[in-house]
Amino acid sequence: VEAVSLGIHGTVQSVVRPMQVARGRRRTDALATESVRRAWFGPAAGLIKTPVLPSRATLSAEPREGPLVIEEYEGTVVVPPGASAWLDETGNVVINVGGAAEGVEERK
Repeated sequence: VEAVSLGIHGTVQSVVRPMQVARGRRRTDALATESVRRAWFGPAAGLIKTPVLPSRATLSAEPREGPLVIEEYEGTVVVPPGASAWLDETGNVVINVGGAAEGVEERK
């Protein structure tokens, strides 16, 4: 017996596992320390003292009001004044920008 051709067919089901979002809890290690710095949000808003989070892991599923900066290795997320941000069930940062940055007073 001689096998001339052999073929295999298979199906792989992709599974997206939701990231466990800590509701209302924050990391307490030294790397998760929130800081504040002044950030420029255009001529209408000017310089605003802005919380800076070291990671999206410090957000929760509860919306957090901007202005806010989230610094990570892969990039930086900026939440403008008047917008809000939270983590969805898979760990994505969701930003609601409805009415952001219009008529914002300068905060010192």
